[in-house]
Amino acid sequence: MFAEVIVDVNAYNVDRTFYYLIPEELRGEDIIGYRVEVPFGTRIVQGYVINIFERYNGEISEFKYIKRLKDNFPILTKEMLLLSKVMANELFCTRIQVIETIVPTILKNKYIEYYELLDANKTLLIDYGKHFKDNLIEKKKFEKLFSKQEIGYLLSVKAIKLISKIKENNNKEVELFLELADYHGKKLTQKQKILVAYLKQNKRIKKNKVKEILDIGVSVVKKLLDNNIIKIVEIEKEEKMDDNYINSNKLSIYQKEIFNKIKCNLDKNKFNEYLLHGITGSGKTEIYLKLVEEVLKLGREAIILVPEIILTPQIEKKFKKIFGNNVVVIHSRLTAREKFLEWKKIKEGKVKICLGTRSAIFAPFEKLGLIIIDEEHENSYKQSDNPRYEAKDIAKKRAIYNKCSVVYASATPSIDLYYRFEKNNPNNLLTLTQRFNNVLPKVEVLHVHDKEEVISKKLLNKIKEKISKNEQILLLMNKRGYTNYIRCFSCGHMYTCENCDISLNYHKHDNSLRCHFCGFHKKIANIKKCCDNPELVSGNYGIQRVEEYLRENIKDVRITRMDSDTTGKKGAYEKLLTDFREYKSDILLGTQMISKGLDFPNITLVGVLSIDSLIAIPSFKANEKLFQLLVQTAGRAGRSEKAGEVIFQTNVSSSIIDFAIRHNYKDFYNYELKRRKLINYPPFCNISFITIKGYAEEKVSFVAKSIYNFLKEKYGDKNILGPNKSIFYKINNEYKFNIAIRFQEVDYKKLYPLLKYINNYFEESYATQKITITIDNSALDYM
Repeated sequence: MFAEVIVDVNAYNVDRTFYYLIPEELRGEDIIGYRVEVPFGTRIVQGYVINIFERYNGEISEFKYIKRLKDNFPILTKEMLLLSKVMANELFCTRIQVIETIVPTILKNKYIEYYELLDANKTLLIDYGKHFKDNLIEKKKFEKLFSKQEIGYLLSVKAIKLISKIKENNNKEVELFLELADYHGKKLTQKQKILVAYLKQNKRIKKNKVKEILDIGVSVVKKLLDNNIIKIVEIEKEEKMDDNYINSNKLSIYQKEIFNKIKCNLDKNKFNEYLLHGITGSGKTEIYLKLVEEVLKLGREAIILVPEIILTPQIEKKFKKIFGNNVVVIHSRLTAREKFLEWKKIKEGKVKICLGTRSAIFAPFEKLGLIIIDEEHENSYKQSDNPRYEAKDIAKKRAIYNKCSVVYASATPSIDLYYRFEKNNPNNLLTLTQRFNNVLPKVEVLHVHDKEEVISKKLLNKIKEKISKNEQILLLMNKRGYTNYIRCFSCGHMYTCENCDISLNYHKHDNSLRCHFCGFHKKIANIKKCCDNPELVSGNYGIQRVEEYLRENIKDVRITRMDSDTTGKKGAYEKLLTDFREYKSDILLGTQMISKGLDFPNITLVGVLSIDSLIAIPSFKANEKLFQLLVQTAGRAGRSEKAGEVIFQTNVSSSIIDFAIRHNYKDFYNYELKRRKLINYPPFCNISFITIKGYAEEKVSFVAKSIYNFLKEKYGDKNILGPNKSIFYKINNEYKFNIAIRFQEVDYKKLYPLLKYINNYFEESYATQKITITIDNSALDYM
């Protein structure tokens, strides 16, 4: 019998399957989806079995055997194997890249280089043999003991050879117990007798409970272990799933109407999709809970996606309150081991609900009944690295395969998705226009023309008033740092990053200039003078300056600041938000991360600062992103019986701000749709976006022009835009050109093979020159 295997070598020239003989002891077993170790060239690598055959009809005459199975269960289901094939074709990447995105990081292979001892007596000049254990020593250790010349000599006379071996991970969640070993006839102290007597009666005790139960210290346990009187045993952790749950929450008549519409399809066991357009505070989460409850009754499973880690603790709390430990949570702040253990609970059927960010869409459920994508408009559902998948697209593919329902939900749906539903599936475009307290927050625009006025007097007075009433405030300032640039007033010199073609940001806490793209930073004192009389002035203020201004103007104010500078450590999100929820802070000041989905009943005032910087973004989606940000942030106010107020602070006028003030999505949508049609941008066409990056500017330009000429000849230049320099032309010393190709679905059959050729031939041809080419048919933007 033969196994068809994908090996974990990420290169286009081996992006295909290889055939191996199945060992006698595994014949008759269904090993599809299993991880295996296989010989590949001169080394042993990891692979995944994607199919098995009785006989092979190709031209290969000599076959190698699979070395061993790495697990006692299949890592990839048949659905995931099919999905990996489809994604690799659509996303212009290798299949192993997709597979390694689907499986937990801990299951990816890690190779360690060793020197293997071939002959300990090959030479008497170097005393090398004694350093090997089981004929192996790690390369790093050996190279500390001997010089390059000595190792080169040992390799040349074939005394040793360099090999790589797969590093094994312990993928079990175990608890440590103590049990009796050989205790007969041994003298024991009084404390030791107590532990031995307990183990005679109870067989074992948790190692970390000995002190608590028996009041016996570590030294007593260690002595017993050293004398082999007791031993440590590892037992895999068992967790019982909660099958009993009570959801006493009642739906309003408006919520019930939407719930019933979706519930009808849950019972039919067939694919369907819905777009739930519910205003902020309309109770979409309550509908999710009821739908999930219904899915569990049908013996099926559910995935609920949220866009940001910041939202997971809040929604996790709501779900665990009802469904107990029948819920796992997967997001990027978990360690590789924590993520694997959550994944394993799903794989073993111990849980039925998975909450998480983008990667949770690959949760290995085999009886999926429902997928919910909360805040579907958010950019974070799109992966920026290979494979550049869009979670909404994967959700739809999984829903079709599993014959289940997918629900996209947002108060500000993405233009593309709303247009698709309006045009093709209007009956499943569901709206929820009633807020739970039936009152939308009052919105006011304050025009600020004095650059030094960080917060207008009216907004500052409102903040003081709310604090005096023990109410809380949310302030959005979408700029990290203290100011967004530093220039010299004397000579006009702008301080830019040494690696990137952009200005540096000033951070006051450590008096440094920082690049928010590549991480470059330098103390002001260490920066080279630009002229004889430098006088440094700053640009627009950032979040650190806002915090400073508040502390200067409001005595004893308590501020929780949330940006990537304060939330870098594990658990920081939860700690900061918990402190705010427990009224340890008056003001939640943050960047975009605080604008979405947060639910704090005591927030009665929301302020959005420096809107002008958001309007100035050079993107065809700038209007859409501004409207979404303003409406979503405004929706954090007045989420209880207390009335909410919102103040937009700006020095420009804009139709988009007017739409946001009125919470009028439909008018904004119609306005934006007309504009998109005029410039022929999505949703009226599709765009394939090609980026060419490299360190040698002239070479990058040459490759970009070569790709353009190839497309012009084969496809025509009517719908090709570029090649153009990227708006962010130089980042971390890499230069970037873009080419955009407009196409309709009917044209894609002609375009796809050309893109495939560019991805394979051009990418491979210029890889040695450190030029990378990427193709993305669902790019978030074209910059």
